Amino acid sequence: TRASGIYMSCGMLEVRSSAVHGLGVFAVKRIPENTSLGFYTGELCAEEHIRSDYAMHLTDPPPWIKENPRLMRQWKRGFRVVDAYLKPTMILRYMNGPKDGHPPQTVRITQQGEYVTMCDIPKRAELMTFFGEAFWKVCSEPCMHQFCKH
Repeated sequence: TRASGIYMSCGMLEVRSSAVHGLGVFAVKRIPENTSLGFYTGELCAEEHIRSDYAMHLTDPPPWIKENPRLMRQWKRGFRVVDAYLKPTMILRYMNGPKDGHPPQTVRITQQGEYVTMCDIPKRAELMTFFGEAFWKVCSEPCMHQFCKH
């Protein structure tokens, strides 16, 4: 609950205030190395339809797209961005990246948008990831993505 400083909680993760930036994702309990935390989900869209800075560019379709014929048709037409703008309860969208390497990165993101722990995560620790090219997109043309380096 907000009174306790926790904005939302689901399974082994919770969202609460972060010393790094705004809100962050924290471990409710110890999480072992190589644990899948889930896939980044949201609306599958094309570059020109990005609505927020909660958008992630993917290079491979994740299972939730592969299992849906309509989404696979969109993927084949070039829709490669997952925008979590309309999914405020999607906990992974609140994960921060380290500033100047501190605290260290503890979660990696696959080309399908899966978040996987890189080490054992202690209880109550904030999880950190480096968004890399999947997030810090460099487009060939100007786009609406806030973090585009074009």
